[in-house]
Amino acid sequence: MIFIPTFNNWNSLVKYIESNIVISLEKIGEEIKSVLRHELLTTWYQTYTPQYYERTNMLIDSITVSKAKKVLGGYEVEIYFDESKILPMPSDKGMFPAHMNITDGANMYGGMSYGELLPLWIEKGQRSKIHSYTGVHMVERTVNWVKEDNYLKTRMIEILQNKGFLCV
Repeated sequence: MIFIPTFNNWNSLVKYIESNIVISLEKIGEEIKSVLRHELLTTWYQTYTPQYYERTNMLIDSITVSKAKKVLGGYEVEIYFDESKILPMPSDKGMFPAHMNITDGANMYGGMSYGELLPLWIEKGQRSKIHSYTGVHMVERTVNWVKEDNYLKTRMIEILQNKGFLCV
């Protein structure tokens, strides 16, 4: 049996609907984060074993979902790589340092932190004299999956219907 609340005024109804939208959108954000993590895991981590540095897993652990916020025309969550979670890591084991310049130890390149650059390089690829590679397009693939499956709309309707909302 589904509980159907009653409301004394319009504002209470709007607040109830909006709170359910926020909760549902944050749940969907976490689900999409899981898809992005899976894409990164299967297209990068499982296909490439570094020889010159040790993996920190900071990149995959940096994927973050923001709290839902109200914007013009609706609500949004952001799913992003949080560069503050991708820290420079010197190495004392004869390996290259992680997330920093191997020649001078700088943690910036071209005015950007390596924490900001790393997701871009893995997404798009990188041409380096030391080690070049093609991008794995994990973000692009995740965005395409969301769009092709009309995931946001379909999943939001499903979640709200499970809460007792009639979605037409």
